[in-house]
Amino acid sequence: MHRILNVLMICGAISGWLITSGASEVYDAWQQHGPSYVTYGEAEQAAPVSEGQYKRHHYAMGGMMLGLGLLFWGAVALKVQGKDARGN
Repeated sequence: MHRILNVLMICGAISGWLITSGASEVYDAWQQHGPSYVTYGEAEQAAPVSEGQYKRHHYAMGGMMLGLGLLFWGAVALKVQGKDARGN
């Protein structure tokens, strides 16, 4: 019982991190005005881009993180609901 509860707590924390990080990315893109820099790939080298490219990059990244976080959160919620229904 304690092991399942701890795993579900960790999964819930990860999904919460994904959701808040995704929301932060979207908010940053919404607040951006003018050209800026983005990082691509594993090299982490910043490349100068226009405002539209910056917003497109951060909206896509933020939306992906929000989507993954919400799906993960839903899966954890279904798992918890299933455990409660069985009485475990």
